Amino acid sequence: CPLPFNYKTIDEIVELNSTLKKSKITSLYNNIPIPLASNFDQWIQVVRGKGNPSIKTYNDFFKYVDYAHDKGFKVTYLMNSPKAFSPKNFNTFKGEFYRLLNEVKKHNIKDIKVASTQVAGLINDYAPNEFNYSASTAFEYTSMSQYENLFTIFDNFTLIDITSSENQNFALLKSLRKRFPDKKIEIMLNEGCVKRCPSRNECLPGAVFSCRDLKRK
Repeated sequence: CPLPFNYKTIDEIVELNSTLKKSKITSLYNNIPIPLASNFDQWIQVVRGKGNPSIKTYNDFFKYVDYAHDKGFKVTYLMNSPKAFSPKNFNTFKGEFYRLLNEVKKHNIKDIKVASTQVAGLINDYAPNEFNYSASTAFEYTSMSQYENLFTIFDNFTLIDITSSENQNFALLKSLRKRFPDKKIEIMLNEGCVKRCPSRNECLPGAVFSCRDLKRK
């Protein structure tokens, strides 16, 4: 589940785990919110919620990461925006991008969720073999050949997140399990997006798409 920016809520998740018999919450995920992350302009991470002005510095964010680690959770940092950028765009946030990667390493986060091979390549160039990747649902992959090509180029993917549009594609799921037995698979059961939305990739980085009519139907 998402990493809360609240010690008490993290403690409540620990307490909840103590009551669960057949399942546990074992990992938390999040990224630096706006306005602190505004300079990234959703090129590497999408905006979640309406922002959090209480997170004024990297320390304000990573103190919750450290607390979650102390409570036994794995923490994944989200860099799963599919929004492409040019070299000129990259130069506007390159320094902060490298600073963020240094902070992620410093606070013992080993897993980064990505939705862009562009971002994955930049991370590998700066910090080769430092991180494990998980393939975000925002990749919107629907075929074995897409995953095969991805893993051929990037061998540090350890986890596949299946988009809710493919969570009942049992032929694909069985093929992935057989072909990549070393990759973990997470299945998204539901989400806010309409299943098989025609504009999902454009919508994630902030483009407006009205799905109200689809949802009504």
